[in-house]
Amino acid sequence: MLLKFFIYSILGCGLESVWGLVKTGRFRSRRMLLGLPMCPVYGVGGVLMSVFLSGFRDNLLVLYALGAILASAVELGFFIIGELSFGIMLWDYRDKPYSFMGGVCGEYTVWWGLVAVIFVRYLDPAADYILSGMNAYSELTATVFLAVITLADTVKTTNILKAYRTGDIDKLPDCFWYMEKIS
Repeated sequence: MLLKFFIYSILGCGLESVWGLVKTGRFRSRRMLLGLPMCPVYGVGGVLMSVFLSGFRDNLLVLYALGAILASAVELGFFIIGELSFGIMLWDYRDKPYSFMGGVCGEYTVWWGLVAVIFVRYLDPAADYILSGMNAYSELTATVFLAVITLADTVKTTNILKAYRTGDIDKLPDCFWYMEKIS
């Protein structure tokens, strides 16, 4: 599951960047860590979908509905963590219809349902297939390596976000161009 977390975090960063390109015509990374191209919100969401929604693979309506709810709950959780822990808004949906706290909205909940169907039916089984081909040593090596560098990057990112919240630094690094300080 930890390897899946890393895979889905990296793929999520790519999805965010492509979505930004589609919406704005400009390619900019929307990673959530300082150095690594990762969005842990996707890693958490992907692992939770893998665990809780795989049994609904053949019931598209239930899979869609539960996926939309689960993904929106994860999204709201990360939004609240950003707000409470660091005084930042990771995204702002306040201007969108059916927004809740600015952290989730109806439009993206609809999209998350579609993403969940594609994820559970195609992406997660593909990841299972690829990971099943790894021997135990390779799996352990990859997991430890990714865990160590992700932990180091998370600590560094957390320190920068805390310094920003307390005013010890005035500006976030350019890679966090999308984050807003809560006034």
